[in-house]
Amino acid sequence: MIRILVVDDDLDMRVLVSTLIQQLWKGVDLEVAAGGREALQKLNGRRFDVVLTDIQMPELDGYATAEAIRRMPPPQCHTKIICMSGGEIQAEKIRQCGIDACLMKPFSIEDLRLKLSEIVASPIWTRED
Repeated sequence: MIRILVVDDDLDMRVLVSTLIQQLWKGVDLEVAAGGREALQKLNGRRFDVVLTDIQMPELDGYATAEAIRRMPPPQCHTKIICMSGGEIQAEKIRQCGIDACLMKPFSIEDLRLKLSEIVASPIWTRED
């Protein structure tokens, strides 16, 4: 079973992304966090395959969250990280933070499926497939 953590300070976005993932993927284990600090708490001692994190969040933004994940002990430090942003993404900072991929908001369900398929070894199909 694939475990995904969705991190966004916007409740509507957390619900939307979670709903899209559940529509795409059978058997996904999905959790949400309202910010970077909560995400790090959820990652502490638990394994997730993918973290989808917003870049622009108060307190601990997506860049800082990704850096903190990369400093965690294995297996957490190896978690795939996809950032989501409705604004500008700094390519150099993405690389420095160890972020694996980016999604620009607004994104479609197909954009999400393709990005997750690139990152996760297991194929992602829609429920109709």
